[in-house]
Amino acid sequence: ISWFEDRWLPFLGGNGSFDWDGLAFLEDTFKDNPEPEHNWSFHYFIIRDNLGKPIIASFFTVALCKDDIFSPPSVSEAIEKERKLNPYYLCSKVLMMGSLLTEGQHIFIDKTGGHWQDAILLLLEQLSIIQEKAGASIINLRDLENDPELHNLLLSEGYVKIDLPEANVIYKDKLQWNSIENYIAQLSPKSRSHIRRDAIRYEQFYDIEIVKNVSDEEMDYWYELYKNVESRTLTLNTFLLPKKVFGKMLEHPKWEIVKLTLKKEYDDRKKRFPVAV
Repeated sequence: ISWFEDRWLPFLGGNGSFDWDGLAFLEDTFKDNPEPEHNWSFHYFIIRDNLGKPIIASFFTVALCKDDIFSPPSVSEAIEKERKLNPYYLCSKVLMMGSLLTEGQHIFIDKTGGHWQDAILLLLEQLSIIQEKAGASIINLRDLENDPELHNLLLSEGYVKIDLPEANVIYKDKLQWNSIENYIAQLSPKSRSHIRRDAIRYEQFYDIEIVKNVSDEEMDYWYELYKNVESRTLTLNTFLLPKKVFGKMLEHPKWEIVKLTLKKEYDDRKKRFPVAV
C-alpha cells in the first residue's frame, strides 16, 4: 500500500476515482464473478528515465466489451436484437486505458525531459505484449487531453482517433459555496434558470438521505432503477454492471449513496421505495 500511495498518488491519484482506495475497490469487485464480462484484469505502469524520474504512469484493464460500444445507437439497437438469443454476439476483449467504471485523465506524461516519445513507444510495446497474452482484439487509449504531439505520435503508430461523449468535470474552486443561493450565484444565467426551474422547485416533494444500510429487497429495487436508466440509452453500449457493485459501494467508506424518496403525502405506495439513488 505504501509503495502504491507514494508512487501513484502524485501522478494519477487526484485525477478521478482511481487512487489506491478506488482501484482496490475495482479489483475487489470485478473478480470471481460468474459472468465473463464482470471479471477484469488490471495492469499498472510507471516508466522512468535513467535517473529514476517517472516519465509515464498509467493503468489499463482487460475486459470483455461489446464491439459496438461506440457505434451509433441505431446500429447497437439492431445488434441487441441478436444478443437476446446470443448474449456475446459481436463481443471481444479490449485492453483499455483506465476502466469501464472510471473517468478522467488516466495517464501522466512528463514532457520536460525530452524522452517522453520513447517512453510512449515503450508503453505501446508492452501493451502489445499484454494484448497478445490476453487475446484482446483492441487497445483503447481513452480520455486523452488535446495534445497534438501525442495524437500525431499515436497516429504514426497505427492508432485511430475516435471522438467520445464529453466528460463532466467539476473543479475544486467551483465547490467553494456554503448555501444554495451562494451556489446559484456562481452559475451562468442559463444554469441559474435551469436549477431553479428543474431542481429547486421540486425539492419540497422529497426526503433526501445519505444511506449505508439497506435491505436485500430495497437493493433489488435499486438495481431495477439502474437497469431502467441503462436500457434507455445505447450511446455507450456496455454490459450491465453486476449488482455486486452497489453492495460494495455501500460497504466502502469513500462511496456516498444519496437516496431520494417521495414524502408520504405524495406517495401512496405501500412501500416507499426511492425514486432515485
